[in-house]
Amino acid sequence: ALFLPLLAFSNPAAAAADKIVAGDLTVTIDSTGQIIGLKNNFVLPNVDHSLVTKRSSLVSFTVESSASFVGSSPGTAAHRKPKSWVYAANASLAAGELKKGDYTFQFDDRISAVVEVVEKQGYATFRLKSVSNPANKDIRNVIWGPLTIDIVALVGDQVGVASNRDFAIGMFGTNAKTTGGWPREYYYIGHISDVVDTPGQFGRLARFWYPIRAASPHTFGTVIQAYTRDYTVERRYETYGWGDQVIKRVSALTGGLADYGTLTGSKVAVFGVARREQADWWLSKRDAMADQVLTLIGNIELGESMPHPIIGGIWAKRSPKAILPYLIVEDLHKEGYLDAMASIAQEIGFETVYKNAGWGIFDHGGQFNITSDFGGNDGFAATARRIRRQYHVGIGTHTLSTALAAGDAIVRNDRQGLINFTETRLRNNISRQANRIEIEFPPGATVAQYNDPNSGGHFGHANRGLIGNEFIRYEADDIDKSNPGYWVMTGVKRGQDGSTAAAHSAGELVKPIMYRHGVVADFEMSMNAIVPNLVRAIDKGIADFSYDNSEVMLTARDGLGLSAIQEKVYNSLADNHDFVHDSAVNTAYSWHINTRYNWGELDTDITTAHQRYRWSNQVYFARNYTRRMMGWWVINDYNEWRWASAKSASFRAGFAYYGNRDSLVAYGADVKREVLHWQNAIRAAAFDDQNRFLMRERDEYFKLDKVDRSGQFGPTWRLSDWQGRQG
Repeated sequence: ALFLPLLAFSNPAAAAADKIVAGDLTVTIDSTGQIIGLKNNFVLPNVDHSLVTKRSSLVSFTVESSASFVGSSPGTAAHRKPKSWVYAANASLAAGELKKGDYTFQFDDRISAVVEVVEKQGYATFRLKSVSNPANKDIRNVIWGPLTIDIVALVGDQVGVASNRDFAIGMFGTNAKTTGGWPREYYYIGHISDVVDTPGQFGRLARFWYPIRAASPHTFGTVIQAYTRDYTVERRYETYGWGDQVIKRVSALTGGLADYGTLTGSKVAVFGVARREQADWWLSKRDAMADQVLTLIGNIELGESMPHPIIGGIWAKRSPKAILPYLIVEDLHKEGYLDAMASIAQEIGFETVYKNAGWGIFDHGGQFNITSDFGGNDGFAATARRIRRQYHVGIGTHTLSTALAAGDAIVRNDRQGLINFTETRLRNNISRQANRIEIEFPPGATVAQYNDPNSGGHFGHANRGLIGNEFIRYEADDIDKSNPGYWVMTGVKRGQDGSTAAAHSAGELVKPIMYRHGVVADFEMSMNAIVPNLVRAIDKGIADFSYDNSEVMLTARDGLGLSAIQEKVYNSLADNHDFVHDSAVNTAYSWHINTRYNWGELDTDITTAHQRYRWSNQVYFARNYTRRMMGWWVINDYNEWRWASAKSASFRAGFAYYGNRDSLVAYGADVKREVLHWQNAIRAAAFDDQNRFLMRERDEYFKLDKVDRSGQFGPTWRLSDWQGRQG
């Protein structure tokens, strides 16, 4: 691989530094295109946050000498010396633009690129405008940064911001194809060896999530980076697999999806924010800093026409309604249960009744047809309106994202549109009756990988494959791995899932198909066939939608897959406000779409159920400027309601109650009244820092009583612990 940094000169005749103002940050690039300064320009003297020993180029390319390279081992990566760059100012400024111009960079191999830089109010944008490649070199990625900085106090790994109490630096993609992170197959030319694990679901596996983490703490400081991958031709790439990285063939994007596949149009926003002293006096310095960062990110979303969801008239990242609790009821589909649960939700101040288990209110994925229990496709809209009008709550649903039944009509029309982990070939001709099949090792897989059912081969993980247009099924234990250079699959079931058994010739591809709650649609099938069905269903009145199993969208082209699919749903909705987007996995770009992340870890003992992640996730949410959630809780009695409510209040977080109709109906009026008190007090921000600290740190039950409905400053509540001591 050739790693080509875009290195810069102020003009062809004289090498000099150039400065770009990005809000309170001045970015300085030298004559080699390296970032030599990241200065806080709000204070004097200007403080430089760049790391001298870890300098990187502002923007770069990766170039391969061979299209067959699969990225499973280090190639011939090198940094190319630049030739020159020239700058041309653009006098035509649009509203909100302070300065605009094009940097034309020249490279070895006759590659040149034009980057448009626009200085705006509070930030600057960098857009790859064009690439000239007359020698037809295999350019794989454009990479922005990394910005290597000395700020380590709070690293927003998902959103792409690093801050301390006085200053923050950030960079994130402004479109779905610009992924926060680093190309998975080029670990060895990045900083992954120095990455540090951090608290939270995704921080604990920093190396695994590194390709889709916009910022990451390292032993030497913080790295903020983004990239766009070229999908204009078919290649083999290393990509995310369930629990592993896999090497798979990735087709070129064409037609209406072609723009997602080009490097041109890749774009990032870069910014610095200095804390202003005139910030709200009651906020700590850290909270004031976070407030200013969040305000600027919202302004960037609006300025760059990015997703900017509104809930209750307020941006979702600030809206109190974004974290309102909800009831998860598996038997919500039973006759009379929807009204009963909606009535209880209203009584206890919960926002939504939510159908869990598999496909939620749908019969299955792909088509996203609403079951007759909820009125069907034709009657659900009326059902949702009635529940909202009568009980003032919405209907939410769990689903499994882009997984679908193998016999679904979408699959029958295009079985090649499914995600496969890898591929190999038949060693011999086989008849349509044959149940013994010999397969070769797939290209790029080592013997060790192929013999590990949880690694590169993935034949043992899938237990389902595709030969031509025929589905087969097999068991991992029935694969003979003793032969050098090939495997023998025995007991193979032919013509499965509505397909027809057929004779196949030696050399035909054999693909283990990803099976995660069903077969899984690849990017093109998801965008073209599944998203329209999902949008149609949501538009009928679904209030809360969770993309569970969303990690499968990463296998559909890494960060692009998840970001573009969720963005298309958001942009296609008739009304994308007052709608909760929940997701199990995220990217830097989907941060701007998703309302919250409320992972459903369950256990019968509420005080011990996955608490390590519940608490560490609060740190994850805080450092990423997103709304806090406690997850799903099974609540068994009165005191456990108090415990869950107190913990939620202590973190200013929402949560979901997971249960069934009978357990909820059994609660008496006293329980429901106190649960409602808790919810009203949380919404009124009635708990001061001291009370929140006590509820967070003391592992005990707290009781809340309402003592005054109309005090001088609004309603008043009395908080006491289990011994009756008042807060």
